[in-house]
Amino acid sequence: MGRNCTVLFGLILALLATGCSSDTPGPSDQSDAAMDADASMDVREDGGDACEQRCGLCNLGRTECGGGAACVGPLQELAPVDSPSSLDCGTGLLFVDTDYGGNDPDGTRSAPFTDLQTAITAAESQGASAIIVGGSPIILDVVTLTEGVSVYGGFDRHPTFLPNPQARPSIQVEASTALEGSLIGVIARDITARTVFSGFEIDNPDLNNQNDVSNIGAYLYNAPALTLHRMRILAGDAGDGSDGADGQDSEIEGTDGKRGDAAEFMRVQDQACSQSIMNAGGEAGEPASQCEFLSRLTLLGAGGDGATGDLEGNAAGDDAPTGAQGGRADPGEDGTPREPADNGTNGGLVLRIESDARPRATGYGGSGNDGLPGRGGAGGAAGNGDSQELPGTNETNCYWGAGGGGGGGGGCGGEGGDGGEAGGWSVGIASANSDGFVIFNSTIQAAAGGDGGGGGRGGIGAAGGEGGPGGFGTSTGTGSSAGEPGGDGTAGQEGGDGANGTGGASYAVWCDDSTSVDLQGEDNELTAGTAGQGGTSDRTDLPQGRPGEAGRTQGCR
Repeated sequence: MGRNCTVLFGLILALLATGCSSDTPGPSDQSDAAMDADASMDVREDGGDACEQRCGLCNLGRTECGGGAACVGPLQELAPVDSPSSLDCGTGLLFVDTDYGGNDPDGTRSAPFTDLQTAITAAESQGASAIIVGGSPIILDVVTLTEGVSVYGGFDRHPTFLPNPQARPSIQVEASTALEGSLIGVIARDITARTVFSGFEIDNPDLNNQNDVSNIGAYLYNAPALTLHRMRILAGDAGDGSDGADGQDSEIEGTDGKRGDAAEFMRVQDQACSQSIMNAGGEAGEPASQCEFLSRLTLLGAGGDGATGDLEGNAAGDDAPTGAQGGRADPGEDGTPREPADNGTNGGLVLRIESDARPRATGYGGSGNDGLPGRGGAGGAAGNGDSQELPGTNETNCYWGAGGGGGGGGGCGGEGGDGGEAGGWSVGIASANSDGFVIFNSTIQAAAGGDGGGGGRGGIGAAGGEGGPGGFGTSTGTGSSAGEPGGDGTAGQEGGDGANGTGGASYAVWCDDSTSVDLQGEDNELTAGTAGQGGTSDRTDLPQGRPGEAGRTQGCR
């Protein structure tokens, strides 16, 4: 039976403002007297005979008045697992009530802070080791935990801060706060001294209208000493991956080859025909170093120069560097058409973790290769050349063959299509380098991973240049000595298509870097959502991207 108790409200406030003595022992060494109910802290609950008393560590537990009932409250429940072992109740404990309207909030029980992150910062600078949050406020900002500063929900608001299992602060970050490819409710980095986060809800919104973003309730990096106690962590739907952009079509066509020099005829007396007179072949189309998407300067795609005409003539035109063969007394051959550039390849199922960045899904499809320039045409052969002595005279007819036409240059290639982005991951807790962190009687739930994005189409290459005509011949003498035309250059290579993105995963708890998780208590509930589908694209014929995966845990020992 509880004993009847009557306490004036004014006395309650005065006693609560007084706080606890600075020498209160921790849970591992508290005396029976320290754990006994403190009659001076009796609190009337309903105006009847029933009443309750404060008890336990820093009087932050509650029990029925008398009767030897157990002392209950978040810190008391954690005592066998973890509570500050030497908590100074005067200076080591700060309070938060977001609705407190008094002047000069300083974190004391009588004048609590109104913002949790402010309290965490103050605790770090003041050496406080625990924060009590009253009521069930909605916190819209990302919460970043600090090593050695435990945070407890499950209490009434100011002024009593009585233990109340129905009170649960809720962290509800807004979708617009997503950064670097992920939305995160709580961040815990470098927690290597025992730290407790207790009695909170993390409730992330769905990201159905926000692409390329993973949805992560709590992100732990190098936090092996963190205990998550009676938490409710709900990661919402992740965002779908964006479609890859189509590659840009090239607009730089191959340059036409130039006309070869015209043939020359001369009748000379008492002397031989000059061997030094040469009629130049036409210049080839310009090299492909002009192309937009080529990453290196190269002569790929240049045509061959036309052959130089001389007395002998019939010289073969120059070969194109990567194209057709020139032929003696023949037109230059056209360049050989290119097959499309290589397509991108599907990415894997990866959540990338770095020490100085947020997690990011990187299963995006590979981009297609940029197209190379088309192959240039070969230069045309030179026209016939000859010398003929005229019988009965001392004269000689000299024929210098015309130059061959230059081969046309290959057109520039199209740009490769971008790969589709990976679908975002939905993860209740993403942990890395946090071997042994504790989950104690908590609900961890993931939702749907995002679908991968579709890959982009490769760009179309530009047309090749036309081969230049051979130089004009002459009708004088024994037939034409015109040069042969150069071959045409071919169109630039079509850019490769981008691959489709990987679907996002859904895990209640995901572990990286050989992390183990210590599940304690009998009421842990870990639930996954649905995996995202691999991306598809109606702009390419590439296979669907890799699907995501789903499970309670992944990678955890």
